[in-house]
Amino acid sequence: MKRLLSIFISTTIVFFACPLTSQAVDEVSINTTPNQEKDLYPLYPWITFMSEGPMNWLKESTSFEIKGRAYRVVVTTSEIYNRLLIEEITKGDEGCCVRVSSIREVDLDQFMEKCGLIGERSGFEFVRWLSPTSFEFRFHERNFQVLNVEKSHVQTT
Repeated sequence: MKRLLSIFISTTIVFFACPLTSQAVDEVSINTTPNQEKDLYPLYPWITFMSEGPMNWLKESTSFEIKGRAYRVVVTTSEIYNRLLIEEITKGDEGCCVRVSSIREVDLDQFMEKCGLIGERSGFEFVRWLSPTSFEFRFHERNFQVLNVEKSHVQTT
């Protein structure tokens, strides 16, 4: 009986403490980690979502081959845990020659810590692209925006 009462009290404390720790968050900076694999085109096990943002066609390209750039959000799930990857996609003339030019993983643990979110690193839901370099997502029943996906530290609001 004592053990049951202890579990009930612990659960009640966690249940009522969670809303207090998930208050509105100002803009926070979240690290992204570049892909360290030699193969720039890794095989992702368990892709649960993928979305490519609007193409940003370059007026003046520094490269003869690159005429446009877009970013792609990839969500993978292993057991219950999500990983969030941001890929940079480049295209040539008339959309030919699609290449993945970089892959970075967003540190969801750091995001949860900075935003005061408690629980599992799961339940990531992409909502929509806001611009070629920003998107909205839902996580732990709250909506967030990711800005500056082209940078090594994304901004989250």
